[in-house]
Amino acid sequence: MSDADPTQDVDPDPSRDGARDALDHLQAAARELIAAARAALDVAEGLVDDPEVVASVAGTAGRIGHVLRAFAGERAAAWVASDGETGDPAAGSQVERIIID
Repeated sequence: MSDADPTQDVDPDPSRDGARDALDHLQAAARELIAAARAALDVAEGLVDDPEVVASVAGTAGRIGHVLRAFAGERAAAWVASDGETGDPAAGSQVERIIID
């Protein structure tokens, strides 16, 4: 038999194992974030290098802006129509507006 004490290999502080595991996971996550950032930068570099893609992205952004402006205009028109004339969101509610001159 061996004279070695089997309890010597056991860490007296079990939280060290948990902390080491947590550190390992954080390091792995950081490496993945770095890899994702590199991939995003590669895509951005490709966009900058290809003027057609830049024009396409700009055109798409313009179309999205147009749709959003149209939607906002419809919402404003519906807001005015629901109140009659004023566009006051409190009209028809229990809020009393007091105008001070």
